[in-house]
Formats: sequence, C-alpha cells, structure tokens
Amino acid sequence: MAQLAYGKLRRDIIRYRLKPGQEVSEARLAERYGFGKTPIREGLTRLAHEKLVQPLPRRGYRIAPITLDDVKDLLGFRLIVETEAARLAAGRCNVAQLRRLDELCAVGYDPGDTRSVERFLRANTELHATIALAAGNSKLAAVVIQVLDEVERLLHLALELGGSRVTMSHEHRSLVDAVVAADGDAAANAVAEQIHGVERLILETAMSSPQVTVVNLATTARAARVRA
Repeated sequence: MAQLAYGKLRRDIIRYRLKPGQEVSEARLAERYGFGKTPIREGLTRLAHEKLVQPLPRRGYRIAPITLDDVKDLLGFRLIVETEAARLAAGRCNVAQLRRLDELCAVGYDPGDTRSVERFLRANTELHATIALAAGNSKLAAVVIQVLDEVERLLHLALELGGSRVTMSHEHRSLVDAVVAADGDAAANAVAEQIHGVERLILETAMSSPQVTVVNLATTARAARVRA
C-alpha cells in the first residue's frame, strides 16, 4: 500500500496535478487517494527524500516549488548524464526498440486536450528513456530516467504557464537517426540541442507569463533578469 501511495503521489506531482507550492496534509491526501494515513505518510517520506515535497512542521507538506536554480541545475545535470547515455546507445538499439522509437516520434498533442498533452509528454519521456536503456549501463539508465521524470514536471509547468502560446514537438528524428547510424557524437549533440531548447522554452515561458503566483519560477526568473 505504501508503494502504491508513493507511486500515485509521485505521478500526480510529475504530471502537475499536485501543483508546485501547494500545501497538502496526510488526511486530505488519504481521502483523495483512498489510502490510510500510514501509506500516505510513508509515500510522503520517500518523496521528501527525493526533494519533491517539503515537510512543514505541524502543518503537513508543501509540494516542492520550482525555481530558476532548480531548472538550471536539473537541465545541467541532464546534459551531463543523457548525452553520455545517447553516445553509448548509438548502434545498440534492437529492432523492437527502434520500432518503438519511430512510434514515439509520431505522437503529437492538442494544446486544449489535457489527456493528449499528458500522452505527448509521456511519449517524450519514454523515447529518451528507451535510448538510455539501450546504452547498456543500468545505473546510468536509472539516473537518466529519474531526471526525465523531473523534466516532465517542468514541461507540464511550461504548458500551464504558457497555455495555447506554447507549442512543442519531439524534434527527435535527428537523434534517432544518429542512434541508428551508430554515430555517438551526433547522438550526443542532438540530445544537447534538445536540452538547451527545453531550457529556453521554460525560462521564456516563465518570464512572459502573467501567472507569477502559480509557482515561484516566474518571479525568480524576472528577478534574475532585473539583476542582470
């Protein structure tokens, strides 16, 4: 039960159903998900270790806010680990993985349809995870997959702040082509370009959004721009 509670809570944090900065309590979460307080408490403890929630003495928990520093640190770390995973994966994907990568590249979304947006972002995460798994290093793949989950949360944030102004596409064909061609340098460069594009998307969306009270990312980004 604790594992199930943890999984549901983590999923809803990643998919932006539990919003950054939102305060929650064990009792309300237990009612929401249909679990007892003990599984919820154990799930929250694990999420606190992952820095996805913050304990509030005598008040419950806060869903971890997203700051400008969080974005830079996360994407900087992703740049290190995922470019190497892509380099190692080049030429190592099996037929089933290559077929799945083609399917994932074709997934699009309707900005007005929440389910299609979630499906698109899950496909984006799975595509990068598939390549990481093909690298042949289980520990590296595990780190990449955890980072990808957190990046998915950032992309949900960008869509929430930007609304219909934000359009995203996979732009993964060059990455998949490099993996197929066993060109490790090209695969790493393709991943690096995509990561820089995600960073630009998130920061530009936050800076131009009027919804500065949704999370403190937009406020922090504006402050950084003023200081500069």
